[in-house]
Amino acid sequence: MLLGALCALVVVAALVRTAVDARAALLPGWTGVEARLAEVVLGTSALVVLAQLLGWTSLLRRPALVLGALLLAGAAALARRRAGAPEVPEAAAPGPPSSRLATAAAAGAVALVTAQWLASARTALRTGVQSVDALHYHLTYAAHFAQDGSIRALQRLDGIGVTTWYPLDDELVHAVGMVLLRSDALSPVLGLLHLPPLLLAVVVLARPHGAVAPAVTAACVALAVLGPDYAGSASNDWAATWPLVAALALLSAAARRDGPLPLPVVALTGLAGGLAVGTKLTALAPALALLVAVVVLARGRRRAALGVSLAGHALTGGAWYVRNLLVVGNPVPATDLGVGPLRLPRPAMPVLDEGSASVLSYATDLDVVRGFFVPGLRSFLGPAWLLLLLVVAAGLVAGLVALRRRPDRDGEGDGDGDGDGDGVRGGRMLGVAALVGLVSGAAYLVTPTGAAGAPGAPVLFVFNVRYALLALLLGLVLAAVL
Repeated sequence: MLLGALCALVVVAALVRTAVDARAALLPGWTGVEARLAEVVLGTSALVVLAQLLGWTSLLRRPALVLGALLLAGAAALARRRAGAPEVPEAAAPGPPSSRLATAAAAGAVALVTAQWLASARTALRTGVQSVDALHYHLTYAAHFAQDGSIRALQRLDGIGVTTWYPLDDELVHAVGMVLLRSDALSPVLGLLHLPPLLLAVVVLARPHGAVAPAVTAACVALAVLGPDYAGSASNDWAATWPLVAALALLSAAARRDGPLPLPVVALTGLAGGLAVGTKLTALAPALALLVAVVVLARGRRRAALGVSLAGHALTGGAWYVRNLLVVGNPVPATDLGVGPLRLPRPAMPVLDEGSASVLSYATDLDVVRGFFVPGLRSFLGPAWLLLLLVVAAGLVAGLVALRRRPDRDGEGDGDGDGDGDGVRGGRMLGVAALVGLVSGAAYLVTPTGAAGAPGAPVLFVFNVRYALLALLLGLVLAAVL
């Protein structure tokens, strides 16, 4: 155990060094919270790519992990020296600071959510991870990866067969912890690592508008309401959410600087999008919306931006979809993809097909709405669920209004403090965030398992409201900012 802990420390230190040097080589002028967020994305991407390379080559073992992490650190240090660019901060003026009262409220909210998540992790450390999905497939897949030293074999855990074709980046991270420590001691606490980057991304997104404290408080509301037991559950909902918020924040940070959208930032958004789609299928729609936004923003170099972003997606999340395409002929076998009579092949999943239904398919069924949807929303979102949804809707609508604002003659915006005269860039990046949130919410409504259960009895609706996590979070944050 002591040797495993030492190896884990070496791997973590090497990945941190990799992230810092890679960011300095790619974005030498970035400092502060923006630089730290870029480093989180780079470090997480380095871990996932390393684990995938070792897993696909059946070398997912402790010595290979340590050696691979050290080699990555060496390569990043060499890239930084060759770049030779000095750390000269670029101009990206923040907005006015929040009031002391708002700052105190935000600090209290962060403290409460941190305590809540720590309590969840502490319970899991004492009793073991107890969540159904973790025992069903999250940690089961991770254990298979750790025992086999490989991620090449297809695992069929039940008669449904749908989880066989899921993207498994987060399970692979759990497997890395198991390989290093020769136990699952890290799994109950790995969920805690999703909290800091999410809050950091919210800070970067809200900072130019002088609304850091309200935005962080709003994010903490989402974290408290939507994930009270998350940290110790080994679930992957927030693991697929924070990279998308980070991508939006990095894009916003780049958009507020002079000149064209830097391709290194495009690469970072691609890596972050790949981390999301490599973790959960529900991230596909918002990741696609974000990809379109990146291409639109990259004026004059859209083809290059598309290629770089797609490469980033493929690097951190595309391998699972390529595997499915090669094995089945369908990158997402859990869905029936096709146009008209032309359908992609998919394995038989009778239990899934018979019990699948979208929320939208029950929209006009008042019995289901009253008997399942309203109680489910009250159970998942709390007694103020209707108010919460209204605030989310108001935030997303306000974001769309920000997207439609036009710059004045001086290119300084319309007096709202956005200070942007270049299309949807700068302050109107909040509109892009609103669009991504709306796409995520719309995708949730048509997701085939959003209201799963027997016909007329979608008993799984209450559990699958989490598919709308990104839309709910972005709506609350935008409401606070705007």
